[in-house]
Amino acid sequence: MTVRLAVTGMIAVFALAGCVSTSPDPVSSQEQTSDVPQRGLPAQNLEIGECGLFLWSVSGEPTFMFYSKATTNSAMILLGEEPEPLTQVSAAGDIFGQFMTEQVWRTSSTGQSIEVFLEAGEALLDGQRVSSGRLTVADAEGWETIIPVAGARACRSAPDTALVPPAP
Repeated sequence: MTVRLAVTGMIAVFALAGCVSTSPDPVSSQEQTSDVPQRGLPAQNLEIGECGLFLWSVSGEPTFMFYSKATTNSAMILLGEEPEPLTQVSAAGDIFGQFMTEQVWRTSSTGQSIEVFLEAGEALLDGQRVSSGRLTVADAEGWETIIPVAGARACRSAPDTALVPPAP
């Protein structure tokens, strides 16, 4: 009887083991970020209270192409392999946080004109999406290249001091 009970118990264990599902291997952090565009300008850091405008190309492989820090009248654009500094010439259109929806910039080295047009999207925590937009790059001969873009304006807010316990 004990042998029969032992065999029956082993069959039950093996049957249950076959029904147990295993979870897939955890996704590595490299795989989790594989959808984040890795091309273009270097990562930018905002200090607490600072705001920036971040634009990626939306045609072809997404590329981080344009960055401007609010209230500085300077920006960076990727027009080839190296970032190119820009100086703001004018700003018009609608207010978009600390930015305007129509901006004109000029490259420092070649004097190329860059026009930025933005369509505001939905609000985000400490920012707002750029639902669509375009960069229009004009060369010295008058040829224009239009680059469709999307992105966000974002601010780094101060930590919530109400949640920090007072010092003893």
